[in-house]
Amino acid sequence: MYACWAAANIATVSSPLEQGEALMEAGFVPMLVKVISNSEEEARAQSNATWALAGLADNWGQFNSERRRTLLEADCVEGLLSALALKDPEVVAVSMKGLLVFVETWGPVKQNAIERIEAAGGVAALRALKLRPEADLAHERRMAHLILKKYLKQFSLPPRV
Repeated sequence: MYACWAAANIATVSSPLEQGEALMEAGFVPMLVKVISNSEEEARAQSNATWALAGLADNWGQFNSERRRTLLEADCVEGLLSALALKDPEVVAVSMKGLLVFVETWGPVKQNAIERIEAAGGVAALRALKLRPEADLAHERRMAHLILKKYLKQFSLPPRV
């Protein structure tokens, strides 16, 4: 839990770039994904792990395709998708922000991210998010709809009868 908390603090905007890169180079991303994906982990650890992943994506990956590629290879998208099922609306919001970094980019990284979303059950996770009733998730429901409609068009169509 404390490692996730420390990683979340390092992944913030105020940390020097080298600290975020050190997290990625030390192999923290797969560990963070594992924490988020493990339903037996404490909710606080999952929350901190999500904040760390999203911070790495948003602060270090957003303007650097090599870093985005590194995050993709470490299963960052899969971790962010797992976080969509967590109860804390703030964690869901930060996860969606991290996912948008990958789908709103360009080139092979974007295509790789979209393929990973499809392969990891992301369509189901995004659809499930769209159905969550919490009022404070209205913006995230719209973002999930946008991702499905704009980047996963074949999955946003109503089923044929």
